[in-house]
Amino acid sequence: MNSAPARLLSAVCLAVLAAFTVSGCNNQDPTVAGTVISRDQRHNPATHASAFYLTVGGNEHEVSYSTYSRCVRGSHYPTCKNR
Repeated sequence: MNSAPARLLSAVCLAVLAAFTVSGCNNQDPTVAGTVISRDQRHNPATHASAFYLTVGGNEHEVSYSTYSRCVRGSHYPTCKNR
């Protein structure tokens, strides 16, 4: 496994994995704008983790807890997340 092609393949795989990891860190879509129609909090009992969702413009988007707590129904997103 010390050959140059194997090292190149390993480097490419690591770069692709890093790109997917970084792109998955920000789950907030910056192009979404509109009125918050509904809010939803889902709890996963297996992992004891909660996920927070806002419905804006008929589409549901996962958001951080701070954004969820600041954006009530009827408020304008993304303005409400900066209160």
